[in-house]
Amino acid sequence: SYVLYIKPLFKDETIVLVGDQNPFSAQCSLLLSKATLNGKDGVMAILGPTRMNYNQNIGLLNYSKTLLT
Repeated sequence: SYVLYIKPLFKDETIVLVGDQNPFSAQCSLLLSKATLNGKDGVMAILGPTRMNYNQNIGLLNYSKTLLT
């Protein structure tokens, strides 16, 4: 079993886990961002290849969060 501790997410922060930092696969990257819907906190994430366009996908996460509010 794999246990991952991620520091608490703040409203405008995105955490990027690349390679071995990512609990899913060393060949992937994981982008995590806090999202709030109807007053409840949750997490939005993108799982993709390590060679993904990080700036574009962080922007996509941030834009998606604005659609929820």
